[in-house]
Amino acid sequence: MNSQKFMHKLFDYTKNNIIKIIAAMYFGPFISWLTSMEITRVIFSGKELFGRSTAIQLLLSISYSTLFSITIYLLLLLYEFYARKNQNFEKSSVIDKKKNLKVKLIWPILIFWTVIMLWVCVQTGIQHDHLVYNALWRQFLNGEDPWPLNGYRNAYGPFHTIAGYLLPLGDVGPKLFFCSCLLLANILILKELIKERGITGINLIYLIAIPTNALFIGIGFVFGLNDALVAAFIGFAVILRLRGKNLFSGICIGIAALIKYYPILLLPFFAVERKNLNFSTIASGTTLFIVGFVSAQLIWNEGGPINAIVFGSNRGTDLSLIHSLLVVFPKSKFVNMLAAYNTIFVLAGVFLTFILVWIKKVNWLEGATLGYLVVLTIYKVGHQNFYLPFLILLICLPLIKRESADKMAIFFAPIAIFFSILHMMYIDIIEAYWLPIRDYSGFIIFSVNIICIATYIISNLKESKTHRVKKSFT
Repeated sequence: MNSQKFMHKLFDYTKNNIIKIIAAMYFGPFISWLTSMEITRVIFSGKELFGRSTAIQLLLSISYSTLFSITIYLLLLLYEFYARKNQNFEKSSVIDKKKNLKVKLIWPILIFWTVIMLWVCVQTGIQHDHLVYNALWRQFLNGEDPWPLNGYRNAYGPFHTIAGYLLPLGDVGPKLFFCSCLLLANILILKELIKERGITGINLIYLIAIPTNALFIGIGFVFGLNDALVAAFIGFAVILRLRGKNLFSGICIGIAALIKYYPILLLPFFAVERKNLNFSTIASGTTLFIVGFVSAQLIWNEGGPINAIVFGSNRGTDLSLIHSLLVVFPKSKFVNMLAAYNTIFVLAGVFLTFILVWIKKVNWLEGATLGYLVVLTIYKVGHQNFYLPFLILLICLPLIKRESADKMAIFFAPIAIFFSILHMMYIDIIEAYWLPIRDYSGFIIFSVNIICIATYIISNLKESKTHRVKKSFT
């Protein structure tokens, strides 16, 4: 009986303090990484505080992470106690002034962080997939087919290809363009978050997913991959859709799909309005995508972007459930069938998700976020960079100002935390042991995604309608 009471009390405590617990669990490891890894070496001219990725390093990282997490949680409790105590004695006008001061302080911090990210973008130069981008862009500028069948394979769309016109500005020119667009989207979204939700606990999701997220910083600015540009245009599409500019929202999704093709799957979700479809969103996005794709195909009729779609369908598996299953069961006919017909399974997953969204009258942004996560969960290639647009969709959820959207943001926050930590590992912590992680992490990634999706569905979709937020999460 005592154990049952204890479990009930523990559950109630966790539910009432979920935002503080999530923040502490994330910021602890992040600060530990920040003080002992990449950024420290930049500041101290290559000197490390705790050595390379050894067992001692891992033990120190866990110890420091735990210490920082506990400290952060206690500070949040102390801040909450102090704020409530002062609120009882202060007049509402004084409280409003303090809130306004907090809002004003955000902008210089944002400007400083934005400048730092631009500096990181330039200083880290060309690396990772950008080396392939630049090689393909040079072929394009020399009049060759940018979607060759031999050598470097181009898995991207026409809009990515024409970004090569920025290459004469310098090798880092296209990368700087990608990063600048992502930073602009971030500024616009944060502005809307402050306007719609103020300084409330739910905006900790933003802190977890953007300015302190190793994946967002690494993929968006250190590597500067074209997923940063995709994420930016998805962010623009969300802002435009919220402002009722459905036509332009569809255009932004169309542009994102001409960079990398998967965003076209979001178009039906952006167009849904309860049990109706907004024709202008569908028409603008589809028309732009078809015109751009067909034009590129006509120009390079022997190759063209159709090769990118074929390559994406036939490429090998990586960092996904299917990849991990193939490692364990390489001769399984069922697993090989899942890999061979993966495109069909992805489309089926999106279709079923859309039917669920349609029947349950789920909000369009919740539906888009859920649909995109389903794609990431089923697709045979689970590269971390695909989660960059997911982070943008995640931070936009509070803009809906619905309890169900806030819950989705909280339930999906562990995914942002998980991939931030995974990216820290990829960059530095256990670089020497990345291969086994790469082979078996698909099981963990799939489990994390499915648990988050199931939690959201059980919590929210059992109700036929979403409700307006009655009380902000604090």
